[in-house]
Amino acid sequence: MQIKAVGEKDFCQVFSFMGAQTFVVKDPQEALSLVESHKHEESLVLISLLFYYPLRERFEELKTKSRAVILEIPSPSQPSKEEFDPRRLLQTIIGMRI
Repeated sequence: MQIKAVGEKDFCQVFSFMGAQTFVVKDPQEALSLVESHKHEESLVLISLLFYYPLRERFEELKTKSRAVILEIPSPSQPSKEEFDPRRLLQTIIGMRI
């Protein structure tokens, strides 16, 4: 199973260091189109919350029709109360230590 990351440059850069295939997008519609083009693949698609929320209803619908597992996750460029730790996040998602 491949891990794919879809989002802004900072988001993708973090996951590219961990070996994920990354796709830098400029807007939520581009993110949705990209995820739709990969919906028939058995993969884990991580999408930045910055691009997920504006079209969340359409992404939720896509989740039900997709072979890919689509997860929306926080971004390092998004203000947050807790520190962005991609290793801990991936460990939680896939259940493996990195």
